[in-house]
Amino acid sequence: MIGEAVRAGLRRQGFTVDWVTDGVAAAQALASEPYEACVLDLGLARKEGLVVLRELRNRGSTLPVLVLTARDAVTDRVAGLDAGADDYLVKPFDLAELVARLRAITRRHAGRASTTLEYLGVSLEDLKRWEMSGVIHPDDLTSVVERWTHSLTTGAPYQVEFRLRRADGEYRWYLGRALPQLDEAGKVVQWFGTNTDIDDQKSTPKNSN
Repeated sequence: MIGEAVRAGLRRQGFTVDWVTDGVAAAQALASEPYEACVLDLGLARKEGLVVLRELRNRGSTLPVLVLTARDAVTDRVAGLDAGADDYLVKPFDLAELVARLRAITRRHAGRASTTLEYLGVSLEDLKRWEMSGVIHPDDLTSVVERWTHSLTTGAPYQVEFRLRRADGEYRWYLGRALPQLDEAGKVVQWFGTNTDIDDQKSTPKNSN
């Protein structure tokens, strides 16, 4: 089987690999284990690979995902990327290319995470579990959680001003925004968001004229 060959090849390249053969098992594994990356086949039994991917992104996970599939139509590639895949590789493929692409998406993710970790002074495990209560100002935490919960529940755009603590202990004001990407049924499949530093604007007295 291709899965066995991929597992053996990745292990030879120094990766530690868990391999599951259906979508339900994949979803359970992704929900319970702190993986560094995922190679996901779309043609899974019991639960479609795209469904597994959308569920992963709906939970807020930024885990790097490389879609590996025999579906080579442009529409399939677009669907995979729109669902939240970081890369898309069509079968048949060369193992060396798979390894290179997997390392590339892992490096990109580590670079983004490292920047956030350095700024906030939190651990990678905290970031993965979204343990942010220690870096959001206590006076702002309730409103942040309430608004984010409302947006996750209703699919409404998210916007909130809050204070975020840097690694040096200083709090700065941020404007958090997120917009949902909806599927044809109106279900949220992914969020696109930014946090913008607005501390200078908040600190500048407003002109009364």
